[in-house]
Parts: sequence; C-alpha cells; structure tokens
Amino acid sequence: MSERTGDPAARGSGRPDASAGSPVWHEVSDAIWLAAQMNAAALAADEGGPAALRPPREAPGRSAGGESSGADRAGPPEGDGLDGPSRDSPAGTGQATPPSATRTPRAPGSGTSPSDGPPDPWPRQATGLNGHAGPARLLLPVRRDPFAGVRPLADRRRLEQALRPFKRAVESRRGEVELDAEATAVRAVQDGLWLPQTRPVPERWLDLDVVVDDGRLAALNRPTTDRFIDCLGAVGAFRMIRTHLLDTDTGETCPLALREPGPLAAARPAEGLTSRGRRDRRLIFVLTDGIGDAWHSGAAQRLLARWGRQAPIVVINLLARRQWRRTGLTTRPAKLYTAGPAIANRLYRARYPAAPFGGDPGTGARHADGSHVHVPVIELDPGQLAGWAGFAAARRGDWYGAVAVCGAPPESTRAPDTAETEEASSTDESATEIVRRFRAAVSPTVYALAVHLAAAPLNAPVMRLVQRTMLPESRPSDLVELVGSGLLHRVGPEPGPAADARDEVVFDFAPGVRDELLAGGRRSDTTRVLTTVALHLGDRIAGLRDLAGMVTAPERGEMPELTRELVPFAVPVLHVFRALAGPYLRPARALDAKLHDKVDHYYGKMQDRQDRAAGEAGRTGSMQSLDIAALDALTGPEDIVKAPHLGVGVTVRDIPEKVGRKADEPPPVWGNVPPQNISFTGREELLEQLHERLSQGTTAVLPQALHGMGGVGKSQIAIEYVYRHMADYDVIWWIRSERPGQIQQDLAELAAELDLPVSQEVNVAVPAVREALRLGRPYRNWLLVFDNAEELPDVRDFFPTNGPGKILVTSRNQEWTKVANSLEVDVFAREESKALLRLRGPELADAEADELAEVLGDLPLAIAQAGVWLAETGMPVDEYLQLFREKHEKATELLADAALVANELPVAAAWNVSLDRLRTSDPAALQLLQVCAFFAPEPISLRMLSGARNVDGPRELIEALGDPVRRGRAIRAINRYALARISHKHNTIMLHRLVQRVLVGQIPPGEAEELRRCGYQLMANFDPRDPALPANWRRYADLLPHVHYSGIVGFDDPWTRRLVLNEIDFLFQWGDHRGFLELAETAVKTWTETLGEGNEQVQEAMLHLGRALRLQGRFEEAYGHHVRVRDLRAEEHGADDERTIEAQRFVTADLRYLGQFQQALEYDKRSFEALRRMYGEDDPITLQQAHLYAISLRLNGDFRAACDLDRQTYRHLMNIFGENHGRTLSSLAAIAVDEMELGHFDVARDLTRQNAQRLESAFGSSFAGLAESLTAFSVMERKAGDHERALDLSTEALERYNERYGGYHPGSISAALNHAVNLRQVGRLGDSIHLARVTAQNFLRMFGPDHPNTPSANINLAVALRLNGQLEEAKKLDETALDVLARVLGVDHPRSIVCAINLASDHYAIGNVHEAMERDRETLERAHRVLGEEHPTALACMFNLGLDLRAMGEEQEADVLAARAIDGMRRVHGPQHAATTAAQEGVRADCDIYPIPV
Repeated sequence: MSERTGDPAARGSGRPDASAGSPVWHEVSDAIWLAAQMNAAALAADEGGPAALRPPREAPGRSAGGESSGADRAGPPEGDGLDGPSRDSPAGTGQATPPSATRTPRAPGSGTSPSDGPPDPWPRQATGLNGHAGPARLLLPVRRDPFAGVRPLADRRRLEQALRPFKRAVESRRGEVELDAEATAVRAVQDGLWLPQTRPVPERWLDLDVVVDDGRLAALNRPTTDRFIDCLGAVGAFRMIRTHLLDTDTGETCPLALREPGPLAAARPAEGLTSRGRRDRRLIFVLTDGIGDAWHSGAAQRLLARWGRQAPIVVINLLARRQWRRTGLTTRPAKLYTAGPAIANRLYRARYPAAPFGGDPGTGARHADGSHVHVPVIELDPGQLAGWAGFAAARRGDWYGAVAVCGAPPESTRAPDTAETEEASSTDESATEIVRRFRAAVSPTVYALAVHLAAAPLNAPVMRLVQRTMLPESRPSDLVELVGSGLLHRVGPEPGPAADARDEVVFDFAPGVRDELLAGGRRSDTTRVLTTVALHLGDRIAGLRDLAGMVTAPERGEMPELTRELVPFAVPVLHVFRALAGPYLRPARALDAKLHDKVDHYYGKMQDRQDRAAGEAGRTGSMQSLDIAALDALTGPEDIVKAPHLGVGVTVRDIPEKVGRKADEPPPVWGNVPPQNISFTGREELLEQLHERLSQGTTAVLPQALHGMGGVGKSQIAIEYVYRHMADYDVIWWIRSERPGQIQQDLAELAAELDLPVSQEVNVAVPAVREALRLGRPYRNWLLVFDNAEELPDVRDFFPTNGPGKILVTSRNQEWTKVANSLEVDVFAREESKALLRLRGPELADAEADELAEVLGDLPLAIAQAGVWLAETGMPVDEYLQLFREKHEKATELLADAALVANELPVAAAWNVSLDRLRTSDPAALQLLQVCAFFAPEPISLRMLSGARNVDGPRELIEALGDPVRRGRAIRAINRYALARISHKHNTIMLHRLVQRVLVGQIPPGEAEELRRCGYQLMANFDPRDPALPANWRRYADLLPHVHYSGIVGFDDPWTRRLVLNEIDFLFQWGDHRGFLELAETAVKTWTETLGEGNEQVQEAMLHLGRALRLQGRFEEAYGHHVRVRDLRAEEHGADDERTIEAQRFVTADLRYLGQFQQALEYDKRSFEALRRMYGEDDPITLQQAHLYAISLRLNGDFRAACDLDRQTYRHLMNIFGENHGRTLSSLAAIAVDEMELGHFDVARDLTRQNAQRLESAFGSSFAGLAESLTAFSVMERKAGDHERALDLSTEALERYNERYGGYHPGSISAALNHAVNLRQVGRLGDSIHLARVTAQNFLRMFGPDHPNTPSANINLAVALRLNGQLEEAKKLDETALDVLARVLGVDHPRSIVCAINLASDHYAIGNVHEAMERDRETLERAHRVLGEEHPTALACMFNLGLDLRAMGEEQEADVLAARAIDGMRRVHGPQHAATTAAQEGVRADCDIYPIPV
C-alpha cells in the first residue's frame, strides 16, 4: 500500500541531509504516484478525455464549490492510471481520491432527447377540469444526472468541526529532530558555545484508516463516502489517511478481505489491518450501510471485535436511524466509559440502561460482559460525530448511544417491530394494506418517490430521472430504500446496462399497488412525470410522445400503434388515465382494449410474474433480500450535469476557509497595490510603529491611519509596509478611496478575486465581500489599505463590520485621529532627506545635501523631484539652487490663486524646474501632461490618449497623439523627470494632485480652455457606448472619477453629454443607486441652466433622475419629472410619437407606485393601441408596451385579459429573441402570476420553477431578477400547499433583496410580507406577526395609507393576529383595509373580495355569526361573478359560509355548501392539498394577498 504523508517530517524536510543519498521509501512512493498521475493525464489529453476538458480554475479533485467532485463527473477523473491512484491522503490537503474515481465506468443507460422547437409555457386547457388539467410542459431539456442537486454530505463544515478533538500535535514517532534556534541562542549566551540544540519534530497525533463497505449498495453510497473522506482530508487532523474497501457480500465461508481502491488492487486479509503501525496512534472509521451478507452472518461483527481489541474504532452507518432495523447491523443502547485518549474499544467499560428497546421493565441497568467489544455506531451527523470524537479523544469520560456488541453470540435486544410483525402476516394482503404498511414503514420522501414512480415505466434510468425531476432534494438512499422495501419486483429481462440501453422495463409494482399509489398523488405531479418520461425517451420509443400527448389533450389525442417496445410503457399510462378519470376515461378504455386485443400474451406473462411475486411483496424485513442485479442497474455511472441551483442560497457562510499556506509564500490574493518604490528611504521608526500596531489585536474594529499633509509620503509608507510584510497576510487589497464609486469598484474586484458567488453589480458584490471579510471566508488574515480616504463618513461605510483582518487608512484629513489609531506622518528628518538625495547622487557632498534639504523644507516629494533632476541632468547643486530660488519666486507669484499652502511651494518650485526643461525640450510632452492635469489624480488609461480623431488641441499635441512613436517619446520624457507615475503593467499614467495644481495654475486661461476641451474629447472618444453590457463596466468605472473631477458635465458638446448620460445609465446598471442619483441631479441642474428643458439630452437626463428618485421611494418627485418630459415631448412631437410614449411609460410606472392603478391602465392601453397601430403587434417596442399593459390589467383584477395578452406577447418574444432572453423570461414570469391569480396554482408553480431555472442558467445564480423570481416561486409553492418549501424560498429571496437593496425597498418589503405569511403557515405566529407589523409600517411609510399595498399588508397581518387570539385588532385592521380597497379599487376587485372574506372570519371568531354569514353570502355572490365558481377564493368563501350556516343551525344548506366546496377543492387543489385537508377537518379558510409587482 502506498502512503503519502502530510507532515514535513514525513517527507524528510526535517532533516538537514534529506536530499542526500538514496531516496527513502516514502519518496519512492511519491515518485511512483506522481508518474502515474502524469501518465494518466497524458493519455487523457491524447484521447480527449476528462483531463483535457477540466475547467482551468478548478483545483484537482474538487468541484467549483470546493467539495469533492468525484460524484459529479461522467468518467474517471484526471490522474487515473491503470492501477488507479492511491487513496492515501496527506493530512490537511483534502485531496484524497474518491472510490468512484477508480471504478471503470459502465455504459450509460439512456440519453436525453432534444426538444422540438420552442416549448409552450402553459398547458392546453381541457374541458371539465377547471381549465388546467394538464401540466405545463417542461421548458428545460431533461438531464440524465440521477442525483443532480442532491447533496449527499449535508453539513460538511460542521462535520469538519466535529473532528477537531483529534487535531493534536505530538513528537515524531520516528525520533526525528529539528534545529531549535532559540535554545541554541540561549545555550550560546550561557556558556559561549554555539552548539546546535534540537527538539523533536512535531507531527499529527493519529493515523486514520477509513474502511468503506464495498457491498451491493456501494455505488449508491459513493457520493456520500467520497465527500466525507474528502472532508476528513480537509480537516488536517490526521498524519495519514488510508482508505480500504471491504466487500461484505462474500459468503460465510470466505474470509473478509480488504483492498485498495482501483480495479487491479490486490486483496489482503482484513484481520491484518491493525497489525501494521503503532496501535496507540491509530483510529479506524468504518463507513457502511449494514446490508451486506457479512453483517447478517456476523462475520463483519467478528472482524470489528478483532480490530476493536487493538485500536479505537467507530461505525458510521450511512442510513438513517429508522432504517437500521432492516439491516444486519444490530445495535443496542449503552453507556461507554473511557480511561484515556484513543484507547482500543476493548478497554471501554460499558453499562446497559434499564428496559432497553422494550425489554423487561423490571430489568435494571447492568454492566456489560467485559469479554465483548463495544463499537459505537453513529449516523453521519455532525452532532453525533462531535459527541463520539470528544469521547474518543478523552475530552469527556463517557458517551451514550447505540453500540454494536461484537465478539458475542447474537442477543435479542429489542422487541419485534410492529411493521416486522405485520410483514410476517398472511400473504393474502390487499394492495391497500400493502401500501398502508409501506407508508407506515418508510419516510415521507420515500413514499412520495413511490407515488411519482407509479406513473412511470420502471427501469433504472427512468427511476433516477423521476427522482431527480420530482424530488431534487432527495438522497440516493431514498431510492435504495424503495427498491429494498419489497414494493417492487422484476418483471422484465435481467436488469443492467444492456437492458437500460434498450429502454426495457425491468420492474413493476405488486398487483394493485400502482393504482393505490396513484390515488394518493396529485394530478399535476402524475401528468408531469409522464410528460417528463416522454420527453426523455420519446425519440427512441416510437409512439411514446403521442401517448403522452394525450395527457394534455385527452379529447383530441390519437391513440398510437402499440408496438412491442411501446407496450411496457403503455401499461403505466393506462393506470395514469384511470387515476385521472374524467375526460381520461375514454382514452383509458381505448388503450385497455388495444392492450388486451393485440398483446394479450404480454398480460399473461406479466401476470404470471406478478402472481409469483405477490406472495413476497413487502414480506421481508431485511434489505439483504434485495435483487443484487437490480441494484447494479441503479448504480451505473451516468453523465453528470449539475442541476440548476434553485431555492438554496449560496451565502458567504457556505464558503470554506482556506488554510495551509506556507510562511514564505506570497499572499494568495493581492490586488491594486502600486509598484514598490525602489528608492524608498528612511521612515524606519514609523514602519516599526505601524507594524506593531497592526500586529496587535484580532479585529478591524479600530483601523490604523497614516495622516499628514500632502507630499509627505503617506501612501509610500503604506506601500513599503505592504511589500515588507506581504507574507504576513493571505489577502492584501489596495482601495482607491477618493470617491465612493472607486471604493465600490475595487471592492467588487476583490469579490471576484475571492471567488465569491455573486455578480458584478456593486450593490451585491460590496455587501458580499464585506461579509466575507467579517467572517474570514475564505481567508481570515487580510489587510485592506484605503488610500487617500479624505471623506471619513463615506469611507467608513465600506469597512467590514469587525472581522479578523486589518485596515490601514492614508489621509490628509485629521478627523481620522478621532476614529482610528493614528500615526502622523511629517516631513523627513534631515538625515532621511540627505539619504534620499545621495541615493540618486552618491557624489553629493554632505553640506550640499544639507543645503538642498533645507531649501526644500525636507518635504519628501520635493526631495525626490530634486534628486531625479540632479541625477538626470548632472547640473551642479549651486546652479540648481539658484534656478530653484528663481522658480520659487515665480511659483509664489503665479500660484497665488492656486490655493497652495506655504509648505507646498517648494514642491511647486522643484517641479517648475523640470517643467521648464520639458517646455523647451519636448512641448508635446508638456501639453500631454497639462491635459492630464484636468483629469482626476487617478490612473488614466494610455489607450485614451492614443487617438486624435475628432479631437481639437495644440498642433504638437495632436501630432503626438496620432503618432505612436511621438507619443511614446513624450511619455518617456515625462517619466524621465518623474513628473508622473507610469504603470507599464496596467498601461496607465497618473499625476500627483500637487503636480496637477502646479500645472493648472501655470496655464494661461486661453490655453487652459483649449487643453481642457481636448481632454473632454479624448474621454468622449473612450466611451464604449453600451452601459448595459457588463463587459464595458470596467471601462465606465475607470472613467467615472474623471467625469466627476474634470467638470465635463458642464462642457457644451453633445458627445461629451452622451458620455455623461452613459455614465448615469452605467451607475444604474451597476447597482450604485446613490451615485446614479447624484450624477443625474448634477446633469439635470447643469444642463437645464445652459440648454433648457427642450433639449433631448436634458429630457433623457430628467427621465434618469426620475427613475433614481423612484428607487429612493420619492414617487411624487419622480412623477413630476416624468410628466414634465412627457408633456414637453407631446407638445413638440405629438402624443403618438415613440419618444412621447417612452416618457409615458415612466409616468405609468410612477402611477402604479402611487397606487393609481386605473389611470395607469388607461395610459398603458392608449400607448399599446397606438404602437400596435403604427408598428404592428410583433414589433419589439409594441411588445414592451404590451408587457406593461398586462401589468396594469393584472393590478386592476382583469387576470384573464392579462393572461391572454401575456401569452401572445410571450409567443412573439420567443420568435424574436429566443427562450432565454431577459424579456422573454419576464413575459414567462408574468404568465405564471396570471395563472396563479386565475387559481391554477400547480400550473403557476411549474412555470415559475422553470422560469427561475432558466434565469439562473442564463444570467447566473446572483442575477438581480432571481430575488423577484424566488419570491414568486415561494408564493406559488404556498398556494400549491408546500408550506415548508415556500418558507425556504422566501428566506432566500428576502436575503437576496436585503443584501442587494437593503430592507427599505419595494421588492424587499414585498418579499418580507410574503415571508411573514409563510411563517404563519408553518405555525410560527409570533415571528409572523412581528415581521408583518414591520412590513405594514414600511408599506405605509413608502406608499402611504391609500396605496393598495398598504391595506394588503394589513390584511395578511390581521389573519395572524386572529389566529393568535387578538380578535379586535384583527377586525379593526380588516375593516379599515376594506374601506380603503373599496374606495380605491372598488368592491368587486379581487383584493376587496379577499378582505371581505377575512373580515367575515373576524366576526365569526368574535361570535358575530350572523354578521359573518351575511358578509360571506354577499361576498360569495361577488366571487362567483368576478372570479368564477371554482376559483380557490370562491371555494374558500363557500366553505366558510357553510360553517356560518351550521353555526346558525341551518344544517341542510350548510352541508350542501360544505360538500360542494370540498369537492371543488379536491378538483382544483387535489385531495392532499393543505386547503382540502383543512376543510375536511372543518377548519375555516383564511385568504392572503400577494402584492403583485408594479
């Protein structure tokens, strides 16, 4: 067995002579292992295998999410040689090769078939089934991954934490030593002898042997075992991890054997595991399901006893606790006591509790037989693992739990299970009894899986397909439990890859069981299973698509010809048709006749098999009876495609912490740090103080600040510190801090560098990176440098709240002394000044250097400039001093109005010397420098300065800009005299702010205007002209500080105004809403004064400003700006001009936010009809207006018209843009809301799920629109009856909204209201009431009392209050809400109807039954007229009226209404829906409102 170790000592690095002589055994092992990896990688690359296709950013053996990807590949991973790689993992690396990587893949079962043309997002309506009998067809191609989206390792991080008790260092077991430098120095001081003193090399305490059960279910369990072993390696707690496979399906006469992973690995006797290595430094994990033959025969337990006599051992059962009774691993409760850490199990003392598992109550607790070995058995659960680990490491003296008593005869430790007793009963059970007993014995997930599979033909690929599609959160063990339950049996050929490839049916249910299961399922789920299977296999099974097509059109569908291949698939379809009943009975009879007439022999053969199996169906209580061949069919490798993330928020807390960097390695994350100054001199005391302060403490609560006047070198000190101490940090990030936009840009880039799962928008990326830094994920040891942080409040908003890292600030603002540990940076000490001067000119005499420093005031910036000049020109010092004094006088005269303080004059004079030389030697270089002086003191892209087309300016400058050679010469001249900082790495030039002021102050006014115009034109030419494209955001972010600083907003040129407008739009797209508002306000104010409101670009800026105000909740102000633009355009161009209609769209959006739904509807209708008349109904601008018109129809309660228009719009958008375009997906989301409001909850849920999947697939998991989509999905799930799932989705949606927009945003408030309803539905009334109150107050504050959303929030709050017993407050809220809704929307609006129903329930709860009855009777009439008799709201009102009548004593009418309502609920919702079951139990119906997005 090869061994790869993780300690330096184990590699020989602890010995000085490790590299000399012949290689030792572990070096040979590493060499062999590396050669195998290289060989396999080369072969894979030649053959186009997975090694050649691996994404470049993924680490070997890991998926993008940081977990083992062994279960997520279609074939062997990179590095598999002929013998397979070693599973022995170096501790702390987490790079163990999973067993799945060493298996030879079998042929896949069946592939997917492409869909024909764009899918229709809604079902065709069938008569007699409330208009939505058929399910929505799948809008995404079916994938073949059997367990995509299933996370076999539920809580990896907590599992790693559970193993920390073993993370202990001890002395090397090989006696290796290393030099102890401190002890050597002490010895030298004591006796004067420099003799090397050594100390033992530390290494990890324990070795770990992981024994993986390789029995019949190994392949199904492999995703779990692979990731757990990967987790063990990531903990870094073990010196060495060795993995062994144990085949437990051998016969009783064959001895158990261990082998390494790999097809050619040799088997070894399992008993010899503990004979190698030191027993007191070993730990054994056994990962098993307890199903193999060896567990039933006791051979495995005897092996555990042998191991447990020599080493500590624990069994981790991969099945849930409730499934253990069906395995051969018998356990009993016991309390174990340990005498020390990591001792063998035989040394444990055990005590059994009284009356174990139903034993004799008179039997008290007793001590166990000391000859037995007690092996703890735990689930793969962090809590159980942590409890046992603390016990095994002797952190606690006792442990209580399930143990396997090994080395003893079998002992009856519990009474027979009720289910087992029933399993041994008569064989003449009915299907109803079989299903009842099955449901009692299995988990709800397994039962739900059985119900779904009852609608499908059963072979391995189809079963996995149905599991993934219908129960994406289920686990592989759930399918195993179903197959092992006895509910299924084989009816076809031998299962396996060949049968799967032929798509043959190989399983069926016991007689009558399929019908019984279908009777308990949802109609929508049943039809969805059938259509999914048809889409999957339709291209290969002739007629299957036609057969499944009858589900959506039972009256119009044609029966296909039943071929031999189609018959096995037609049988379950027949059962489905019978279960659906209604219009499906006619095709059911036709299909039944065809089956009997044409293939009667198939029924006979199938019945024979079913009769033989009926006596065994569900009789066995042990999974040992599983058909091994059938299980092999379920475990074949498949093409693995990760399912779309949906409903599971990837938060910063999910990101694992990265550790293990060597001390001398550079930081893994390093960004934006300016180049190191090779001429840096002095400042040693300041650097030492800074290091001491940054080394103290553990948090970034109190930042460190370097403050001082300009030119003293604050940034240079920070740069020098960073380079000297780069090895001390894992993350070093330099942040330009002059403006908030620059801070946001740099933090967003840091988020990308940290691989945070967020998009580029700053309102997502910045909060995410702050949270990651606060939590220390993925790195704890970070340093942020905020450079030039002048505005203290703006900068502090971007600091991480606490956190394990450090913050350094440089600033001229002395206010930082009040909030930070501040170090003042002053001018140089005289010796430092002279040292810097001599660095450039070593021949400089001390007296000359002293005189220069005195004249220059010891200002570092002036000293550096003078040193560069003297070095470049060779000018004598006295000549330079005379020239300097002349320039100093001139600077005092010329810069009197430049706001230079006295200590900055030496800098100006020193630069004047250089600038005068440049003026004579290279005028173009000086002019280029002067143009740059009008930009911000930030990096300027040299690409911006590389073209002169459409640019006006001095002749020399224009020629240099147009000629690359001249331009390069000018830049070199600037760099020669150190007048600017040139970065060849980033291709930028940057001027110090003092240089800018000197330059601008010396330019005559006429020339300044010409040079300023030249700079503006260069900026306008650099505009990418598409701010909506994320690829352009970096350039817009780089331009932004120059737009702010240069004053370009006031320049009278349409191209520069277009740049400003694009920057405004970029800020909106980028998510910087504050910057969006500020720049829009500046543009509108400036341009209105100079150009007037009639200018088109001014009007465009006004529209932007209105949108920015609306984002701030200032709806009235936004409305005023938009109305003004609309009126101006209507006056100039006419009401039907598309520019006027564009402004009208902004106005109608404002009206919806103001709650004026009817007026918005009138405007939207008028605009839609005008555009349709002018451009046709399929023009993109008409379709955009049609989408908005449908929103207004929906808000006004006309759901049918909205749905019809949305469907028409969707079809056109599909043809124009395709199915994954943003506008197409928005239209699909609108259809889903329409269907929900029409009462078609299952259809709405399916459409919303598909929309969310496609949104994420097209735009990524952090796309802004996913928050709204997940909110809608949550509503659909609640309406469809899945309250727990709805709560999970609303939790994620609310987190997304709050992270992106904060809590006070229309979307955030609506998401919070929906979340409050979900909390109520799961019984958390207190939490629901609290959140609903906050939400109602936010709606009131944002929209005012008369906006329909405000009373809607109070209606939802009132339901929770009534259920909590606060009846009067609930009634008062509903009364007020109904008054507002009736006045604003009318009494016939659906929201008013819902409120009236709830108000009647308030009266009923108080005892005003007659008032409740009158209100319900009146409301029911309106509900029938407005919504229809079978709308869920109408059915709820009808049922409540029945309760009112029964309370009034009118039993007969009450019974009739209640029966009608419950029958309607069964038809509309299904018999298992929460609303249906609640009505059957006599629970009054409550209604809630989802505030439709406006």
